[in-house]
Amino acid sequence: MTRFAHGTTLTELMVVIAILAIAAFTIAPATTSIIQKQLADRDVSLVHMAIATARSRAILTQTPHTLCPLDSSKHCSRNWNNELTLFADRNRNRTLDDDDTVVQRITDADNTVLRSYNRSAISFGANGFAGGYNGSFSYCRTTSMGQHKSAAFILSRIGRLRPGTDSDNNGRVELANGQDVECP
Repeated sequence: MTRFAHGTTLTELMVVIAILAIAAFTIAPATTSIIQKQLADRDVSLVHMAIATARSRAILTQTPHTLCPLDSSKHCSRNWNNELTLFADRNRNRTLDDDDTVVQRITDADNTVLRSYNRSAISFGANGFAGGYNGSFSYCRTTSMGQHKSAAFILSRIGRLRPGTDSDNNGRVELANGQDVECP
């Protein structure tokens, strides 16, 4: 029987290493899931703040503002997982023109996230009204453990933003039409 420092045997040392390895493999997925949920909270907060900023800036500057994913020709598209751009949309054409000012950008969503909106843009007029750009914005992140972190924002015609709720307690937030947020 070989003894190491402080009278520890090889068998005792191997047992301790085995316990530490089991603990590491048990804790790692849970830690990853917590981090992914925190990333989801951050993402949802960024989008919520961008929508609120678009409305506030439209009112304060008396200039229409648009938040949308842009395609290669700088027109608003429907791929909400692409980078989102908030800009002063002076002529309200849902295109980032040379005389429009970019206010904020939100990076692309990764492959564990699904962002969607029922229109190609969220746009506010100088009065803060969303007009024909009202709808439901949804967000869902799937964690490595197969769980979902979802959120929704319902935007009214007058520009009011309210959160979606999980009224049926199934773990997914519902949109304005009562359907669950779609997850990847």
